[in-house]
Amino acid sequence: MIYNTERFNQTLNFGNFPFYATDIDSLTHISGRMWLINEAKTEGTEINRGQEIIIKDMVNDLGNSKPTFYVVTHHNTRPTEDITGKNLLVSTVYFKAPHTGRVIVYDYDKAQRPTFNKFMSILAFIVGAELKLKNGHSMSIDSDPFLNQFPNLRPEIIKVLSNEDMMKSFAEMESWDDEDFSPEQKAFIYACGAFDEMNFYDYHYLTWSTHTDNIQQQ
Repeated sequence: MIYNTERFNQTLNFGNFPFYATDIDSLTHISGRMWLINEAKTEGTEINRGQEIIIKDMVNDLGNSKPTFYVVTHHNTRPTEDITGKNLLVSTVYFKAPHTGRVIVYDYDKAQRPTFNKFMSILAFIVGAELKLKNGHSMSIDSDPFLNQFPNLRPEIIKVLSNEDMMKSFAEMESWDDEDFSPEQKAFIYACGAFDEMNFYDYHYLTWSTHTDNIQQQ
């Protein structure tokens, strides 16, 4: 939210800083479970090598604790126009989560680039933050080439690994019986795309359990 447009338009001059510095165009902590950082460029302008080094370091560090997306977006607006989530197109995604061993870089085909609004909605869906969307924004979830490219980054896996308290509630159960699940647990199983408790156990729960064991051994 911009409260003072005059101050917002004021130049921040890095030239006299004792170290080199760069800025970030937007930072969102989605429901406290995921970081989304945005670097906006005009169409045809790319990030330089120094920026990319900083991006990868930041994603690697933040991604060790929770899923982190740093996206490079492009727009083709006039200087007099506002840059918005509707006219920003996601070109490149830098991604890391605790269950991935490295920073993943994905470049969208130019014809398949989603708007920044759509990409943010996808991430909100992944971590169950649909109700956090503001100003009447609604969900628009369909197939996305980035998420389809990496099976281990599918929404249901991120959803599981980003909900530690919910997964601990399953770990504390003495038996896995449909009658023993709370309404919240049942809803979570379905939200993760599992048709029944054993499907959820075989894929989602064991993935979380293995990841948790690996973290404890580090």
